Amino acid sequence: MNQGIKENIAYGSAIGMLMFGVVLTTAGFIIDPQGQIHDSVLYVLGQCLIFAGSVMGVSAYATGRMRHIEDSVKRDIDHRFRAYERCCEDGKKPHRDEDGEEEPIEEEDDGTEA
Repeated sequence: MNQGIKENIAYGSAIGMLMFGVVLTTAGFIIDPQGQIHDSVLYVLGQCLIFAGSVMGVSAYATGRMRHIEDSVKRDIDHRFRAYERCCEDGKKPHRDEDGEEEPIEEEDDGTEA
C-alpha cells in the first residue's frame, strides 16, 4: 500500500473519531434527561480523543524524526563531499583524523623544486 494512502486513512479515521465523539457528546446533552451525560458517553468520548491523539501524535513524531535524520545525513554527506573536493583541487590526498573527519594530508617538502 502506498505511504500517502496509509496516511490519508490514518488521518481520516482520526478525524472521523473526533467527529463521532463530538456528535455523541452533543447527543448526550440533547437526549433525556437533558443536560446530563451518562458515564458511558464520556468513556467513549475519552476513547475517541485518545485514538485521534495517538494517531496524529505518533504520525507527527515519526515524520519529524525521519525528516531530522534525513537532514542530518544530507548535511554529513555534503560536508564530506565538499571536504573531498577541496582536497582533490589542491592535489592532496584525503586523510581521516581520530574523530573520523576527513582532513587533507600536507605534502612533505623533500627539498627538491618541481
